[in-house]
Amino acid sequence: AKIKKYPKNSVRGLIKKKVFTEEGDYVGKVKDVILKENKIHSLKITLDRKKFKFKQKGIVVSHEGIKKMGDAVIINQKIYEHLERRII
Repeated sequence: AKIKKYPKNSVRGLIKKKVFTEEGDYVGKVKDVILKENKIHSLKITLDRKKFKFKQKGIVVSHEGIKKMGDAVIINQKIYEHLERRII
């Protein structure tokens, strides 16, 4: 099956994009986009299971925590630091 390409600026274009922090730490991939009043409200992110070894499979990041969306999604470093504290 051939994978369809969607425009980068479309909601479908965000699905499966890699998610990194502002400092370049890999977090996971976008699983779903949550809309509210025709705007992106938040992103569901599937966590990288090799890096994060707890039961939680994903997180939801509100639009305030999203720094940039393009070829990849960049999220606030504090979100990653919170996840790291849960590992230790």
